[in-house]
Amino acid sequence: MVEKMEYNLKNKPVFRIILSVLSVLVISTILMGCLSSNNSSNQVSQISSTNSNVQTTKMPSSNTQSTASVITATNASTSETTTMAQQVQNTIANIVPNGTYSNLEQYAYHSGVNTVNITVTVQNEIVTSASVVGQNVDPYSQYMIGNFNSALPSLVVGQKIESIQLPTNVAGSSLTTAAFQSYINSIVSTKGNPT
Repeated sequence: MVEKMEYNLKNKPVFRIILSVLSVLVISTILMGCLSSNNSSNQVSQISSTNSNVQTTKMPSSNTQSTASVITATNASTSETTTMAQQVQNTIANIVPNGTYSNLEQYAYHSGVNTVNITVTVQNEIVTSASVVGQNVDPYSQYMIGNFNSALPSLVVGQKIESIQLPTNVAGSSLTTAAFQSYINSIVSTKGNPT
């Protein structure tokens, strides 16, 4: 008969020592990770690109358990410094809000003045629709505005409003083209508050 030998390692001094050493190593590793991340949060990191330098500084606040971050960006060409919050505000300020913009525009032509109602719909800075409708214009002007209006969607729908640059003459109508481009430029320059 084979005797069954059992080892109760929990009661052996060698096992206790090994278990204690492993526990200390695990706890030390965890603490060192926490300490090194706290130490690195007090350091300055720099990111450089061709046109600007971004400097991030984490500094302890008055409460030792939390840190405050100050992120500044310096534009090398202008030596301007802005915080990340200012950069976010500037980005938001440069966005054309979603909506439908409509305005009556006038332009002179050989027989007088034409008035057109220009309507542009923007979603996430992308033009989703655009149209031009003549207001009490002569038949020839109505014909030219109609030709322009037919060609317009293929030129602007799906485009970022900031990047729209129409040719000087769309579908034979240079004056309507200029009026439309002027209104687009007004929407972009005023960020959705054209005059």
